[in-house]
Amino acid sequence: MTNFPNNSGKHSSPDGKHVYSRWVAANEDGNGICTVIGLHPEGATQSDDAIDETTAICLEFAKKNNFKTLLLVNLYSETGLNQNNIRSAPHAVGPENDDWLRKASEESELIIVAWGDFPWIKFRSRQVMNLLLPYTLHAVQVNANGTPSHPKAWRLKAAKVYRQSSQRVLPVAG
Repeated sequence: MTNFPNNSGKHSSPDGKHVYSRWVAANEDGNGICTVIGLHPEGATQSDDAIDETTAICLEFAKKNNFKTLLLVNLYSETGLNQNNIRSAPHAVGPENDDWLRKASEESELIIVAWGDFPWIKFRSRQVMNLLLPYTLHAVQVNANGTPSHPKAWRLKAAKVYRQSSQRVLPVAG
């Protein structure tokens, strides 16, 4: 039984302050789920049918790679945040955030990390990398310092396999 039924939907906190996952149909005849782990739920406060720029880029990737579903989860689940105010938000990581990251990973054929290069998210990105150690993580593009690039920076290259080193995430030939 999937945690992500139908063509589209989202899992939110009862008060609506956190969006833990959001999914949209990519290819009706496609196969499996492509999960993208981003920074925060940029378009999550919009209706389920609305597609923001980041989601559109990820959806294009999922369609080109013949996935049935695109699933979006994030390091931070609180709605209304942007890269400038995440640090000051007292509850940026919701109480079910890690559970939904794990559920998404369990059901996905491809997991792409794509949270960008923000030095102040190092601690949270390491937490998530440790949480997801049992899974193979990929990136579409890598920043100069080895962090996974944000979807807005993608050049729609083939996904690259990642492994975690003691200092940062590094691409590995795959």
